[in-house]
Amino acid sequence: MNKSLSCLAVLAGAALLSGACGFEHKTTNLLEPTPVTSGSGSNNASTPSLVGTWSSPTTASLPSPSSCGNFQYQVTSQTATSISGSFTAICGGGLAISGTANGQLNGNAIAITVNGSGTMPGVPSCNFTLNGNGTIEDNGNTLQIPYTGTTCLGPVSGTGVLHRPQSSAPAAVINAPTTVSPAPNEHLTGIRTTLVVNDATTSGPVGALDYQFELANDEAFTNRVGSWNVHGQPNQTSLDLPIDLAYASVYYWHARAFDGQTTGDWSITHAFATPNPPASGGGGGGDPTFGCPTGNHEVLVQCIHDHVNPAHTVEAAFDVTKRVAWALRGEGAGLLIKNGGENIISWHGYSFAAGRICYPDGHIFKVLSDVPGTNGASWQDNGFVDRSLYVPAIDPNQ
Repeated sequence: MNKSLSCLAVLAGAALLSGACGFEHKTTNLLEPTPVTSGSGSNNASTPSLVGTWSSPTTASLPSPSSCGNFQYQVTSQTATSISGSFTAICGGGLAISGTANGQLNGNAIAITVNGSGTMPGVPSCNFTLNGNGTIEDNGNTLQIPYTGTTCLGPVSGTGVLHRPQSSAPAAVINAPTTVSPAPNEHLTGIRTTLVVNDATTSGPVGALDYQFELANDEAFTNRVGSWNVHGQPNQTSLDLPIDLAYASVYYWHARAFDGQTTGDWSITHAFATPNPPASGGGGGGDPTFGCPTGNHEVLVQCIHDHVNPAHTVEAAFDVTKRVAWALRGEGAGLLIKNGGENIISWHGYSFAAGRICYPDGHIFKVLSDVPGTNGASWQDNGFVDRSLYVPAIDPNQ
């Protein structure tokens, strides 16, 4: 019951009034709780379970309200019409309290009787009996009980308010996913791949998972190639990389899961390698334009681009550009001199723009996008430059 009741019941002498009386209140010898429902011939309404730990944060009717600290006890015995158990408490100065508590239930009404005694070395024991008729409130989490009783010090009365602390919600835990593909140190056969992980295991209140995949050129991920988020998929989650990788390169990747509130750990980082570039059509003879049709500029560029499958480098971009210029040489297409700035290639004594072709009137077209970012196929009118920057197309096989 309320700490004020117990403390007052054992204040048998002046020496006890000044002693601290913080104690812990526990029930023992209890029955397993029984669901509380209306029985045959009973007018009882449904009563919430009172099983759990309770505390009383305030004092009442004490000669010295500060002489007792807060206490706790547990109720673990409940039937359809009753609760019962025993309790013990240890206060300051060697004061010990023990006794029994029993209650009768009728819906949200509760009648409590507490019988106990307090003992202390050199002081006679002090018996007490308390009775209260109270109510169960706050969905079974608060008991408010006005009480009266007798102790060795005389009659007492007051109101006890007991609260059952709510158990804290379990922590949300999202474990690291496990990598599946590419396998550790795998050598790919192409410059595109799919990253696959086994889904992360979770516990606690975790929502729907998304996954973050990271790709880098170094194991410390200081030089990230990209980061992508995808929704979780059943059992395994995968990401089709949306970019071409560079040939003859090593990449590092890992993944983690998150639900918007909690983010899990990264998976183990693994490496994989891309293949060497395919043999070039130039320098060894053969048709440097791969027989691609020239009737449509966009189709021509895409065809040559697909055959070259350029890496994300300036050199690979120019390998496409010089082939496109050669394929369109019949209509005057050539290369663009570029002596300063970015994306320049030195070839045959000139500095050329890696991703543009030029016509004799200075009209230029961009045949690759985002050089060297994605090196995607393109055909974009890029305006005009000085005609002196035009160089006729050169055979890529030279």
